[in-house]
Amino acid sequence: MFKKIVLDNFMSFDHIEFDLSGTGKEGTPLPYAVIYGENGAGKSNIVSSFLFLKDTLHTMVVRRAMDEAGIGATDNIRDIIRVGTRENATVGALVGSRINLDSCAESYRMIDGGPMSVSYSFSLNGRDGCYKLSFDQGGGLISEEMTYRANKRAVALFSIRNGGSGPVFDGSKITYNRKYRKDLSERVDRFWGKNTFLSILRDQMDRNNPGYMSEAIYPALMDIMGFFFSFSVSFRGKTKDARYQPFEILDLSGGVIPAHKEKDLMRIEKGLSSFFKRTFSDIKGVYYRLDGRDAILEYTLIFKKMICGKIRDVEASSESTGTIGLLENFQSFLSCCMGNTIVIDETDNGVHDLMMDNVFREMLDANKGQIIMTAHDTLFLEHISPKSTFILQIDGAGRKRMVRVSDLERTQKNHNNRQRYIRGLFGGVPVLSEIDMGDIAGEMGSGE
Repeated sequence: MFKKIVLDNFMSFDHIEFDLSGTGKEGTPLPYAVIYGENGAGKSNIVSSFLFLKDTLHTMVVRRAMDEAGIGATDNIRDIIRVGTRENATVGALVGSRINLDSCAESYRMIDGGPMSVSYSFSLNGRDGCYKLSFDQGGGLISEEMTYRANKRAVALFSIRNGGSGPVFDGSKITYNRKYRKDLSERVDRFWGKNTFLSILRDQMDRNNPGYMSEAIYPALMDIMGFFFSFSVSFRGKTKDARYQPFEILDLSGGVIPAHKEKDLMRIEKGLSSFFKRTFSDIKGVYYRLDGRDAILEYTLIFKKMICGKIRDVEASSESTGTIGLLENFQSFLSCCMGNTIVIDETDNGVHDLMMDNVFREMLDANKGQIIMTAHDTLFLEHISPKSTFILQIDGAGRKRMVRVSDLERTQKNHNNRQRYIRGLFGGVPVLSEIDMGDIAGEMGSGE
């Protein structure tokens, strides 16, 4: 689980810290955190920081998969639907990911800002660690390091910095296998800078026997890699990493998958049918319409809906924004119940507040992992803990800070934090002013 995120010159933040640790003596990670703030405050940019971590982990795998699939860097990846091979499936699951790390970093760096750095503190198996990346003004990777607390003290699992003539790599604690350490060093010399070390290591894990890798690499680093690749990011309803969702299906509403994924699709069908029957009174079930060609399976989600006294089949593409929003987050909802960390932007987008509040409560009850999400639905505030409620505040100069409600105002059990937030006691609410649309129309004139 994540404990703290620190961002410098990242998107709209010159510096911001997001502390996800509990307030007790142990400081264990919060099981859930909900972020509020006015429109344009940068809540989605917090989610983007997790998406950025995902992007940096994939550059080597995506580049190799594209090469092996015969896909050029200038091709429109979104138009590629060949998923008959593992390589094409990898590319399909990573649609929209950046191929080059420097262009990826530059796209996230603050406009006209200084060098960017990101730091992700986490807790795994009762031990704390931290992963940090630093970039220069042009998006070039300057340094990468991973620390981990072992035997009550923090040690550097690895560190790499740009030494001018090449990367300076200290990976002495990664492996006791001298031959493999030499191989890693050679690959760092060749690929680091355009790729992170974790991306290089991930590519090695794909290429080598799992048993060999588990013996060659320090177990704690393998566990950390597993955690980084298992958490999911759903950005404004679009799940970016289907490979690390429970059932590895990118779009639940329809698409194409390898035929061997049919069992996973049928498991999803069963879960979706149960979920939507309980959520909507007019939905009596769902099913997937299948059309197989060779090793490819084309699928379309169909809702069985009661319309004017008759159950009718309705394709998911014709459903409402709220229904699609719940559908697109369904795998993330399941993931937290399976013990994983999920990060969701605007999970309540287009969904009735009473319905989303009910879904969120049920999700919290079943949560075995960690939920980090942004929201506008103030109903959540009536039952979530002030320690898990965060407000993204903006000062007069446009600088942002993340504050915990429990640190802002003393909260009693009988306090209604929803009303307190709406009244502006916590900040992070829109500043309402008089908007005379008639005057605005008059200023524009008749257009003649």
